[in-house]
Amino acid sequence: MSEHAPQETVRVEWAKQDTDPDLTADLDYRLDDWEVVDARTAGGEQLMFLPNDEELIKEEAFIVADPDSVRDLGESV
Repeated sequence: MSEHAPQETVRVEWAKQDTDPDLTADLDYRLDDWEVVDARTAGGEQLMFLPNDEELIKEEAFIVADPDSVRDLGESV
């Protein structure tokens, strides 16, 4: 068996995958609502994204981002 055989197997399996996978069934994603808060700092404006689930906040699950880095994916379709 060739040393490249595992890579070929991965390529074949990848090619078989749906080009538009189901977020939950195929990728195990879970959609969640997060709150967006304007955060003004000495360095300028930033956005803070906080999960509505308090347990996630306790686990330090949050995002701080520059407004220019954020895109509304609903407008991109």
